[in-house]
Amino acid sequence: MSRIYQQYLRSHLAQRCWALSAIMSLMFCSPLLAQDKPVIKLKAPLNSEQTLEAKVDAARDISYKTEQVQLKKARQGDQALQLKAHTILKQQQSNAWQVEQQGKAEQGFKARKSREQSYLKAAKQAATQEKKITAPQEAVSDKPAQPKQQN
Repeated sequence: MSRIYQQYLRSHLAQRCWALSAIMSLMFCSPLLAQDKPVIKLKAPLNSEQTLEAKVDAARDISYKTEQVQLKKARQGDQALQLKAHTILKQQQSNAWQVEQQGKAEQGFKARKSREQSYLKAAKQAATQEKKITAPQEAVSDKPAQPKQQN
């Protein structure tokens, strides 16, 4: 076999493998994807014998039913969301212990701040006062220390 023919066979085989893999994935995934989609059955199947008006009416019916199904799902989702929000809000409101702990923490912060302010005030006062330097005491006294007598 020539080299060009071998390359052609490889590319042709690769294309077929890719196509088969795409088809297989669609075959296995399509039922999973279609589970949440509404199934609407027609009263009368659309065929070429029907008049154009009958086909339009049937299509309108399908459209209306699909819209109603989607609205129903949206309402159910909204109700579930509101119920969840209500339960979370109720849990947050009934947590008195948390409010009490927050109050205690706030009081602690206020106490620390007032202590800090008093320390700063004392430091400012000390800085503004005139400092007096006392004369140094003589390290050695003129008189020798007298021993104490024991009784």
